Amino acid sequence: MKCFGRWRPAVPILGALALLAAPMSARAAFIMQVSEPGSGLTPLTITDNGTGDGSPEVGKITWSGPYGDFTIDSVAVGTSNRTTPTTPPAPGVAQLQITSLVVRNLANLQRTLNILLGDTDFTFPGSAGSQMTLRSSIGGTFLVALGGDTFTFQSYADTSNAQFGTGVTSGQQTFTFSGVDTQRSFSGDANATFTSSGTYSLTNSNTYVVSPGGQVNTSGTTSVTAVVAAVPEPASLALGAAGFLLVGLRGWRARKNRA
Repeated sequence: MKCFGRWRPAVPILGALALLAAPMSARAAFIMQVSEPGSGLTPLTITDNGTGDGSPEVGKITWSGPYGDFTIDSVAVGTSNRTTPTTPPAPGVAQLQITSLVVRNLANLQRTLNILLGDTDFTFPGSAGSQMTLRSSIGGTFLVALGGDTFTFQSYADTSNAQFGTGVTSGQQTFTFSGVDTQRSFSGDANATFTSSGTYSLTNSNTYVVSPGGQVNTSGTTSVTAVVAAVPEPASLALGAAGFLLVGLRGWRARKNRA
């Protein structure tokens, strides 16, 4: 890592963005992808109800175990309600979520781990042309970490419906461990708006930069809700009505005077 010099902090994020910059062709699939930049390892791809998925339930991926220099100590659970839009929180919310994800570095050097969660073919809560709000919510804890360890979370919505598409983003949320305490909790929330094309994909991106023996516990949600037009308050309606009445009265008087 020394060869990167002052660019070292940007390397993990660039690695994650490189994966996202070349999205796979559109397909109706809920996927979790795990990768370790610079390791030479082939990314581990787990498809809903495919090889490695420990959950028989459609719309849920369960996986745990070692990958490269890391281990996922607790069960990694990813959920998508695209296939079950009639259950809470749908139909009002489209959602991807990773819960109880615990990442630990077993190497003797600081390493980076990327985890992507993505699904396509979302068609709710709004129809084509609807204004939507993309929301990115994250929480977690640095545990047995060292100063400089970071975690970055980012949500995407893509109206081209590409797997891991990056059309619209809520923006990066990055948290850095100062090394002052033995552990530190963090949380964040960000949002952005976009116009639905009728069908879109969702992705959440998790990037862990962890020191030897360090551990990061996280839970993150990417969600979409329809933008609701503001309803005028009664006082505003009354003021508007009075304005129209005044304009009409002036016009009537002007016509009367001309006559």
